[in-house]
Amino acid sequence: MPTTAPAEDRPLSERGAQYLKRAQELINDERYSEAGRELEKALRSDPTRHEIHRALALAMVRAGNGERAASHARQSLQ
Repeated sequence: MPTTAPAEDRPLSERGAQYLKRAQELINDERYSEAGRELEKALRSDPTRHEIHRALALAMVRAGNGERAASHARQSLQ
């Protein structure tokens, strides 16, 4: 019986990877709110990816949005 690999074992979708890459560039440039928007797009492409939730938590805490940061930090641990 074939099994499906857990989401973390599968590669990101092409679109999700593009959004994540752009978000990482924005984080490096300290443009956290913009990075958050790119990461939200990445989540629409790959909603179960923990690394996107982790990056979004980082962007949100640095943008001063602790509540959203905490939410995504929790989701990254599930």
